[in-house]
Amino acid sequence: MGALSLLIDERFKGPVLPIENPEISSVGTTSTTVFRASDDRLAFIIVNLSGAAMFARPRLVASSSAGFRLGPNGGFIRLLWDEDFLLVGLEWNIIADAAASNLYSVEYRRR
Repeated sequence: MGALSLLIDERFKGPVLPIENPEISSVGTTSTTVFRASDDRLAFIIVNLSGAAMFARPRLVASSSAGFRLGPNGGFIRLLWDEDFLLVGLEWNIIADAAASNLYSVEYRRR
């Protein structure tokens, strides 16, 4: 076990694991859940890999007029428990301006 793992284990009283989202790798023009609600999530990142804009929103349906905008080709949203508080653990929904828009998402959970 390396120094980084030891420091993280000490701070969070156990391991924190990065989990690539196995359920969603693309989104279309209908709001879709990217992360379900979880009290064990400490952080997450969603990266827009497509040429279309995306919009992410906690708890409610995402739309181009309601949500955080993730710009095309690398726009992202990153939330951390000690900066964004309970927003991190909420359900997050996402929508794109075009069909079959690719994204990459990872959450960090305490195990």
